[in-house]
Amino acid sequence: MPAAVTIDLGFPIDEPDGPGGAGESPRPSRGMLALLLAVLVLLTVAGSGPVRSTGWRAGQLTIAAGDDFALAEDLLVVAETSSVTAYRLPDLDPVWTLPVAHAEGHSLARIGDLLVIGTLNGIGRALESTVVHAPTGRIRWRYDGRLIPVPGSDVLLAVTDVASVSAAGQRVTGRIDGLDGFGMRRWSIPLPSTAVAMPLRDGPILPDGRFLRAGRFLLVRDDGTVEVREASGAGVLVAGEFPPAAYAPDNPLLVGGMIVLRHPGDNTSRISGYDLGTLERLWSRTVGGLQSVDECGGLICLGTTIGVRALRPGDGTNAWVSQSWRRALTWGDVTVAYGRPTGVDAQLALVEPMTGGSLLDLSEWQQVTSVTDAVVLAHPDPARGDTLVATVASDRRSVRVLGAIPAASGGCRAGGGVLACRQGGGILGVWALD
Repeated sequence: MPAAVTIDLGFPIDEPDGPGGAGESPRPSRGMLALLLAVLVLLTVAGSGPVRSTGWRAGQLTIAAGDDFALAEDLLVVAETSSVTAYRLPDLDPVWTLPVAHAEGHSLARIGDLLVIGTLNGIGRALESTVVHAPTGRIRWRYDGRLIPVPGSDVLLAVTDVASVSAAGQRVTGRIDGLDGFGMRRWSIPLPSTAVAMPLRDGPILPDGRFLRAGRFLLVRDDGTVEVREASGAGVLVAGEFPPAAYAPDNPLLVGGMIVLRHPGDNTSRISGYDLGTLERLWSRTVGGLQSVDECGGLICLGTTIGVRALRPGDGTNAWVSQSWRRALTWGDVTVAYGRPTGVDAQLALVEPMTGGSLLDLSEWQQVTSVTDAVVLAHPDPARGDTLVATVASDRRSVRVLGAIPAASGGCRAGGGVLACRQGGGILGVWALD
């Protein structure tokens, strides 16, 4: 049995997705981004361009500064301290309102006809989860803890967060129950100490060419034992052991059917690749000055102090190396790279993932949010006193301007064919993206 390790790994439902840098918050699970699109880091820029001036504003709502909001398929969901209201998109017609437990924050996830509403305390620990029939707002059942959806399965993982600041929404304790859409328990896994359950997405291609279906989850225990289980009955598909490592929400990282594990050191870090189908280590290599590890168009992009090194997940060999970038990662269906800063701002570009070559310079645009089929961007236009909004064209080599929104808008999210942004005076503005 390997030496004991501390697990600090997971995928908070409600956590924002941001590129960040050294020492910044890690990225959440991309599976959740398909259900709840989250705000990314903003870059301060300026510029101008043609504007479509009419026909794209959908409406506005009154929203308090402390209220949360999310876009869940065809619904805009606004969570106040003790209630949640759903509005139909794009017309913003109210659909239903229901009371929830008093909370300092909320998480929201859409799974088919179900909406999972989590009430959180000030450090992000789940206090209660409510499962609602999304079209009607009818409450199906409640759970005293966190509910984690598993893509490709009707089973939710019911867990209890570890009661600590650093572990909120990441480590779980006690046991893991598999609950169906009606709250009935199908199975239970006792946890002698702490662990992390990570849902697996559909479709990783393993090094031997096998295609893995969704409906599974990775269970990493704090003694280093690892299992891949199927969600319907919790049967163990494969088991193994991981060595001691600095486990975190982005470590391990799943890329192309491989589990990528990072082992930090004083001056160098070791990166290892494990076959998701067998949990056997296939390769390992050391990297100096490591600052970030990300998936980038099917590759593993290592951001270092001297540039980006992109590795092939199957064998860990170099796909490309560039000193022009400090970090490269995936936004929805595109790959972006951040340049090495020469001043206050860093260069931002769409890149070809297989080579690292620049396709489109986005340095003058601030990123609002990532979506599955494009990238929604915005930048202030000082000459007009508003903010231009655009999407990346399908050829990834041009930007299509959609229109303009008030310059004071912020905290934007995109989904369900709309862009929603907070404005001054307690207003939530909503604009149609099609």
